[in-house]
Amino acid sequence: MPKAIGTLCRYFGQKTMHSRTGTYLGTLLVVFVALTQQATAEHLQAERRADVIRVSVMDHLSLEKVRITPRAAGLSLRSEATSWSIEEGKAVYLENRGAFIVVLFGSERIEAAALVLEPEGPGAMDVVSVGSSDERTYTGSLEAVPKEDGAGMTLVNLVPIEDYVASVVGSEYGLDDIEGAKAMAVVARTYALNAMQQQRPLVDSDRSQVYLGLQRATAATRLAAAATAGEVLTWNGSMIDAVYSASNGGRTASNESIWATSALPYLTSRKDPFDAQVSPHASWQFEIDEKRLEQTVSETFGIETRAIRVDARAPDGRVTRVLLKGKQGSKTVSGSAFRAALARSFGAMSVRSTYFELKEKRRRYVLKGQGFGHGVGLSQWGAHGMARAGRSYEDILAFYYSGTQLARFSPNTKPSEHYMLAQAEPREPTRPLASWTSEEAVNPENTGVSDPGTEAADEAVGTSLNDKAPSRSSEKKASRRRRVGW
Repeated sequence: MPKAIGTLCRYFGQKTMHSRTGTYLGTLLVVFVALTQQATAEHLQAERRADVIRVSVMDHLSLEKVRITPRAAGLSLRSEATSWSIEEGKAVYLENRGAFIVVLFGSERIEAAALVLEPEGPGAMDVVSVGSSDERTYTGSLEAVPKEDGAGMTLVNLVPIEDYVASVVGSEYGLDDIEGAKAMAVVARTYALNAMQQQRPLVDSDRSQVYLGLQRATAATRLAAAATAGEVLTWNGSMIDAVYSASNGGRTASNESIWATSALPYLTSRKDPFDAQVSPHASWQFEIDEKRLEQTVSETFGIETRAIRVDARAPDGRVTRVLLKGKQGSKTVSGSAFRAALARSFGAMSVRSTYFELKEKRRRYVLKGQGFGHGVGLSQWGAHGMARAGRSYEDILAFYYSGTQLARFSPNTKPSEHYMLAQAEPREPTRPLASWTSEEAVNPENTGVSDPGTEAADEAVGTSLNDKAPSRSSEKKASRRRRVGW
């Protein structure tokens, strides 16, 4: 763009500045810039098509300074009607300055209110927040704008949907089966597209679903995305709210019992023998000194608590209301809010779900429970158990989202041709069984699970704590566990 304007200026020459031609030049420049801005706007609008996901990335960091390095292709940098080209491997530095961003590359220094960065061919971008070791690699394009409060930047990745799905499956589902991964791919795709359709912003954490960039798009997860490309779950022709969790403890929860929202016919409660057989969270126990727990809930809920009791349960067994008894009265809080308070204070592995019993024993509170996460929709450990038992991904989805149909959201279902860190390898398909019911016992010989390893509590499966609505679906779950055989 700067070269084109410079060429025009040289063509007309200095002498035209005091002639009628100068007027023509000014008019020509205005038209040229207007047409360029229109083309840029049309390009950005095209990027918002159905096969591209918009997701805010690295939002857990302040992003005051960011380094972006193109790999496998050069990088196009655009700001309003101006663009620059950066060589492959040459870093671009973005620094927040309140209402604008300072961009440094080579000997250039520019200021912009908004930027778009995109590989000039099949390539990707390595992104790191300066001062952090958290580096991500993204395909598609990136939009950078200052945050509204001026504290740091917002980065939005416009990523091809199947790249996004492959990464989410790798970030969220770390178990060694292909049918469970394929089911997870359909669920992740449905969740993201439904959120966009409902104009709910997507982020890359468990407030939506975990998306850690291209590094998590392994051969197996790309195979799962490609094998189900374009498939979504629908109810009466509309995409469902495809929420999921790590483990339901042997019974799925209804959306009513967890979020007190109107009943959804595909998110009802049912027994889950598959989860109960294979999940390491099928049962758990947490003990704590009674005074310590009472002090914690007193500080959290604003009442001087002297006793804690379960006050109400849903038909699926989840605790829906907890009674806090105090010196000067009582207060009730939701089961999800109670769980969230304890998880924040004592770690995600303390109270793993609202599916628990609460008792007092020798001046200690003892909580015995089942499952990890809210328990609504697909159980990742249950899906793994079903896959190991020979069920297909269609079987898995039919079990956890009863009455839904598989549909294809877009005619464009080809995986991205961007730079890939892994290529899918062929695998023997799992043979689907003809029929089954939820009451079937899982054959123990078919449900052996490779040991995912052990980790510290704060890195363990399941930290999704929002008890207000099913707008973010996941727990950190099995994604952080060692991937066996992938």
